Amino acid sequence: MQQKVNTLELLINGEITSLTDVMVIKSDDGLYVEQMVEIGTDPEGKTLEQKQLSLYTWERVHRLVWTENTLIEQVKEAAVLEMLDGLEDLFDQLSEDEWEGEEVQAEEKEDSKDRRDDPNYNPYDDKKGDE
Repeated sequence: MQQKVNTLELLINGEITSLTDVMVIKSDDGLYVEQMVEIGTDPEGKTLEQKQLSLYTWERVHRLVWTENTLIEQVKEAAVLEMLDGLEDLFDQLSEDEWEGEEVQAEEKEDSKDRRDDPNYNPYDDKKGDE
């Protein structure tokens, strides 16, 4: 999800560099940062800017700061949803493990049933390789 960050502090060459009001996208690899970079001036003296997208690994990201109320609420909502999604995945995994455990237990119960009173049961049929 792309979101605006009011202040982004990065650790570059041992020093903290701050970027203000940038758009970011979080990923497992790091933080993608979209910003406008000054590339020079035109003949009339106006500043020329170009959009730039950079990837900073998580080791270089020092701090993200949100100061606008709407951004703060969006970030809190996204964080809660991300945590709930993680819990949902955990519950799904636990349910699958329980289901597999129940199947194994049911098979063990079927195998361990006492069938001496079963008229259709022939104990000599279970022995293999005695021919």
